[in-house]
Amino acid sequence: MDINWKKAGFGEEEANNWIYFEFSLEEAVRWKSAGFIPERAVRWRRLGFSLESALIWKSAKFTPEVAYKWVKEGISVEEATKWKKAGFDFEQAIRWRAAGFTPELSGELKSAGFSLKDAMKYRDLNDPSITML
Repeated sequence: MDINWKKAGFGEEEANNWIYFEFSLEEAVRWKSAGFIPERAVRWRRLGFSLESALIWKSAKFTPEVAYKWVKEGISVEEATKWKKAGFDFEQAIRWRAAGFTPELSGELKSAGFSLKDAMKYRDLNDPSITML
């Protein structure tokens, strides 16, 4: 093990794990300081997340793979969090969103027992209380 890794506070096995996943010492220090282990850090990095963006999505309780789906659709962590709080997984949220519903309204309609199909029919009756995006 390189002496610099040891000076930075890494044990041999831990250093070898970071090196195995192709993190430089500087990167490993940053990711470790942010609370990541090599096996998790590499999942975020392989999906194109910087440490900063990984921290944001992780703090919102998203896995790297699910966060990636949202990002790929151009949806912010703030909006993704609203969908999650409204009780929707990624696939459900995308369908409701494509139909023009907001996370808040979708959650209310879902809680009232509406399926997406029913919500669309209800909206199409021009009910003024249904506001879209």
